[in-house]
Parts: sequence; structure tokens; C-alpha cells
Amino acid sequence: MEKLIEDLIIRLERESKYYEMQILDKKKEKNTKIILFLSGKITSLTLCINELKRLINYRKGL
Repeated sequence: MEKLIEDLIIRLERESKYYEMQILDKKKEKNTKIILFLSGKITSLTLCINELKRLINYRKGL
């Protein structure tokens, strides 16, 4: 179970990096609505990643 969560964290971190790259591309176009949308997605992914890491630490007893 722990390995699955760690794999999920890795995938979510990759997805977050992808959205960060999208934001950098959209800044050139000055499309603020898309930038705000992508920023929200990054924030939600970051919160999810942090909670999953917290669960792993709880399971390990840290």
C-alpha cells in the first residue's frame, strides 16, 4: 500500500511540474484565466501530495 501511495505522489508531482510549464507558456500570451485555472490545479495537487506524504509518515510512525 505504501509503495502505491509513493507512486501516486510521484505521478502527482510530475503532473504539477507539467502545469507549471503550461503557466510559463501561457504567461507569454498573457492569458490570465488559464493561468489562474492552472494555478488552482497546482495548489490542489500540492495539497493532495502533502496529505499523502502525511499519511505515509503516520503509517511509519514518524
